[in-house]
Amino acid sequence: MILLRQLDQTSRRDITPDSLIDIYRDEGFRGHLLSSFMENTRNREKAVIYAILLGRKETSRLGIFSQAYIDAALRKRGIELTQTDIDETCSILILAGIFHRKEKDYSFTSPVFVRMLQQNYDLIHLFNKAKEEGI
Repeated sequence: MILLRQLDQTSRRDITPDSLIDIYRDEGFRGHLLSSFMENTRNREKAVIYAILLGRKETSRLGIFSQAYIDAALRKRGIELTQTDIDETCSILILAGIFHRKEKDYSFTSPVFVRMLQQNYDLIHLFNKAKEEGI
């Protein structure tokens, strides 16, 4: 809808990469994306996301990560999950469109999602709350 509204307002009919970037700047889209994540994931999925992001402060360095990296990032912050739990959590995050899997490694589907989380939330606080509420 944002893209259609933008095209209508500018009387343009071509979609450019800048058009897509403008969508990510839309406050309504940002709010929807972040609230969808917050409301539709369990504390375990949130903790995995936060642990990865806290382990790699710069978005540009997120790249790919393995389940071993996820396990280490969680352990560093005092959470131990079984391999079955890590497998299930990664599968849920793939189904939610947050992770992409290529062979044995994962990456974030959207760097914009990552940036929005980092810019709008205190990830250390959110990680601690997820841990406190139960993984």
